[in-house]
Amino acid sequence: MYLVDSGGQYNTGTTDVTRTVHVGTPTAEQREDFTHVLKAHIGLATVVGFMFHRLSSTERQLVLLLVT
Repeated sequence: MYLVDSGGQYNTGTTDVTRTVHVGTPTAEQREDFTHVLKAHIGLATVVGFMFHRLSSTERQLVLLLVT
């Protein structure tokens, strides 16, 4: 797996971009983990009235619900 994490700051804003690229054939565990994270992202994308500042904590909770 190859992980790229980049970010920057400008005046009062901060950006963060993370990308993961798989090299070779993923293991069953890696595919399962990817699926959990993807479901969490889809869940966030469908929430009406979502407050952006709650992104990190909400996403972590969704991932934990999917994994357990």
